[in-house]
Amino acid sequence: MGLSNNDVLKKLRYAMNLKDEQMKHIFELGGGNASLNEVAAYLTKEENPSYRECTDKNLEYFLDGLITFRRGEKDTGHKTGRVLMPKE
Repeated sequence: MGLSNNDVLKKLRYAMNLKDEQMKHIFELGGGNASLNEVAAYLTKEENPSYRECTDKNLEYFLDGLITFRRGEKDTGHKTGRVLMPKE
C-alpha cells in the first residue's frame, strides 16, 4: 500500500518543520482554503474522530502553494521564447 495524501502532508510537515499556521498559509498560496482545524484534521491519526481525508485537489493546492512558499511568487514579467542569435 502506498502513501495516502495525509501521509504526504505529514512527511512534508515534519521534514520542513512547518507549523499549522504555515501550512494554512501554504494551502492559500496554492489557491486552496484550509482552516487551522482542517489542517489539524489532515495531520491526526485515522483512528481520531476529527480525522479528515485530504483530497487529491487539496494536496494539489498544498503542493502548488509549497512551490510558491519556497521559491516566491512567479515572475510574470519574464517572457521565455526564442533566443535570437547575432548575425555574423
